[in-house]
Amino acid sequence: MAENPYPIPSKRLDVVIIGAGLSGLGAAYRLQTECPDHSYAILEGRASLGGTWDQFKYPGIRSDSPMICFGFGFKPYKPYTHLAEGREILEYMRQVAEENRLDRRILYHRKVTSMSWDSTARVWALDVDVENGARRERVEASFVIACTGYYEYERAGVEELARFPGREDFEAAGGRILHPQFWQAGDLRDKTVVVVGSGATAISIVPSLAKQCRKLVMVQRSPTYIWCWPRSFSLALTLLFAPLHLLLGLAAMQAIHRHSEIWFEIFLHTLCLKLPRMARAIFALAQWAHLGSSFAALRPHLTPKYDPWTQRVCLDADGDFLATLRTGGA
Repeated sequence: MAENPYPIPSKRLDVVIIGAGLSGLGAAYRLQTECPDHSYAILEGRASLGGTWDQFKYPGIRSDSPMICFGFGFKPYKPYTHLAEGREILEYMRQVAEENRLDRRILYHRKVTSMSWDSTARVWALDVDVENGARRERVEASFVIACTGYYEYERAGVEELARFPGREDFEAAGGRILHPQFWQAGDLRDKTVVVVGSGATAISIVPSLAKQCRKLVMVQRSPTYIWCWPRSFSLALTLLFAPLHLLLGLAAMQAIHRHSEIWFEIFLHTLCLKLPRMARAIFALAQWAHLGSSFAALRPHLTPKYDPWTQRVCLDADGDFLATLRTGGA
């Protein structure tokens, strides 16, 4: 993306937002609508907005939360949709930035390297690398909102991968070790692929990789609790929400949808904590519904060592992950 043609008017601002991902855009929208007299800019270290959804390119990347809760309240994601692909989320963010003129406040290729607070002047001083260190800037602001997420974007997992015993021998024999955050796999049609881990990334990447490679094996320390969730409304939900859409309008229908999602998650979370045995039985029953006759053989590989919601529950979009196991794709 080219350099922003709308440079910040001053090196002294009321607010600096670090990061042009979902949180950064959300903070910018709220700031300019609720505090319109405040000057602000978004400093983004990369060449484009989007954060995680712009950087991550691994197969199958998608939301792992219902979009009605994950998206912006001021612009709900398209109706009748539960989960969205990564490219769809990125396009949604670009629309939000353009429609609300947030893109005019983003300064790309600005990486904040340090910041310090001056109690006397009551100001934050931020040191900023521009264009990968081509020059440096100092920006001052009364407030700083750090919307940098929780990923290490530049070197996540690199040190851990380097410590695998026997890595050199494996690579010398033609093997490759990949990290989803820096995905450059190429052609996998004749390859045997091992996916290490059983979290949200594994649940979403396995069905996509199974369609590409010759053989796929998933290695896990412990399984994860999985809840199958449709990408779009089922017929029953469509029939339930469509009259609300027609009678009350889209905004009201989406508000009801959002609150129903939130209360369902609260109910499921509370059930898991208060009645873990019952929750285990419900998860097992849901898996049986998707696996059928394969359930008995696969159940040991799908039964976590811990109680439900001791760790986060993963969403399986349309049951694709379980279907891949059932058909022998992985």
